[in-house]
Amino acid sequence: MNQPLIPITRRQALFFALFLVLFEFSTYISNDMIMPAMLAVTQSFHVSATEVPTAMTAFILGGACWQLILGPMSDRFGRRPLMLSGAALFVLCSIAITFASSMHQFILGRFLQGAGLCFVFVIGYAALQEIFAEKAAIQLIALMANVAMIAPLIGPVAGAWYIHYASWPGIFWIIAGIALIGLVGLWRYMPETVGVTRRDGTVTHPQPLAFVKTLSQYAYLCRDKVFMLGVASMAFIAIVLLIWIGLSPLILIDYAGLTTIQYGWLQIPVVGAVIVGNIVLRYLTEKLELYQIVMISAVFVILGMLVGFVWVYIQHGYFLGIVVGTSIYSLGVGIGNGVLYRQTLFANQTGKGTVSAVISICTMLMFSIAIDLSKRFYTVPNNTHLAALFLLVNLVYVLLVWRFQVGLHKRAAQAAKSA
Repeated sequence: MNQPLIPITRRQALFFALFLVLFEFSTYISNDMIMPAMLAVTQSFHVSATEVPTAMTAFILGGACWQLILGPMSDRFGRRPLMLSGAALFVLCSIAITFASSMHQFILGRFLQGAGLCFVFVIGYAALQEIFAEKAAIQLIALMANVAMIAPLIGPVAGAWYIHYASWPGIFWIIAGIALIGLVGLWRYMPETVGVTRRDGTVTHPQPLAFVKTLSQYAYLCRDKVFMLGVASMAFIAIVLLIWIGLSPLILIDYAGLTTIQYGWLQIPVVGAVIVGNIVLRYLTEKLELYQIVMISAVFVILGMLVGFVWVYIQHGYFLGIVVGTSIYSLGVGIGNGVLYRQTLFANQTGKGTVSAVISICTMLMFSIAIDLSKRFYTVPNNTHLAALFLLVNLVYVLLVWRFQVGLHKRAAQAAKSA
């Protein structure tokens, strides 16, 4: 691990990253572990299985609703107190869900629990970017993503085994326990990055909390075409993966008739490919420029969707083609997602808490809209149509990410001329 940019030891920086990723793991597994049990949840509340994607949409929207105030508040009051408050809220909401007596209460609990997502991305990841230099931050976040991605790798299998022997509320007690360990570790090791003088003499000064100024900053960011292309690229590269997670219980269990255990095993190649992509990214950052890594990622993304569509079309809608195509696509996601986040975060010089908030709220809103639309699209199950939708989404992604890279290149050239 490289020397941190702020005056803390490598040991503290390492333990902060470890406990942050443990908390991130708990937020991920809160979605992935419950998914194979969602049909049991809908049955226990006597509602239709089509409510499965609705609960996931609520979870993602919960992660979006805090963004407008969370970023500016962390710029004003610091990253540490906000992060600890968010982790504590997640633990309490995870416990509260176990007492839900209706599907409406369950969805509300998932909405509130989803807030944990935005604390990780808006505050935790922003702090990491402020602690480490560019390539070190990308490598560390890629390594952390490998650990965090264990959640969607083992979550569906663990959830499937658990629901086979016990009832679904116990899953949320397990999640609350993991998050509590993360909270204690963050309390012990998380440093403050706002108002701290870095080793190079620079300081991220606290920003005044002014509602009008905050709105003007958001408006300024939304008018920045290059920045918004980065935000859209980040959303579109992940949309297919999110739709797959939301719809796969319907595709594999409800419609294809597989068992929950078989469902869990079929998630492994999809999520495992993301982990492999993150490992590949760690080595590519040493040899290539960031834009080259993004373009390599785009090749795998579009190749996967082409393979998936052709396979499903030839086999008259058989689901295996979607699994294979999504796995190849996921390799591209693992390679490109971390680089896109870094490029987008630093595409604009506004305070990183505010920038991170805009990234998070915009991407999560796009995710929730995509999942809700896909639920309506898949009301009459047709895997060929779904594979075509996946291909279309990623064709749009390739166009967006190409324009984003061109915009960054032009901006860098203008900055060099001005200097």
